[in-house]
Amino acid sequence: PVASLPSFESLRLEPQPVSPPDESVAPEAPLAADPVDALTSGELALLRARAPEPLPRDPDPVLNGLAEMIVRS
Repeated sequence: PVASLPSFESLRLEPQPVSPPDESVAPEAPLAADPVDALTSGELALLRARAPEPLPRDPDPVLNGLAEMIVRS
């Protein structure tokens, strides 16, 4: 949430010292190549968990017959 982030003014008025990189510490691995992809996959997992029952079969007998022929072939 935006409310938990420090304001731009506080960042500008109180610059944090930047420490030089420590060669003995391995760089942290990124959480994901794209955080949007990670969020989307997490949302998809939630949607799958909450997915309703599959839709009922089409009431049209002709379409049902064609679907059964395709499945059996």
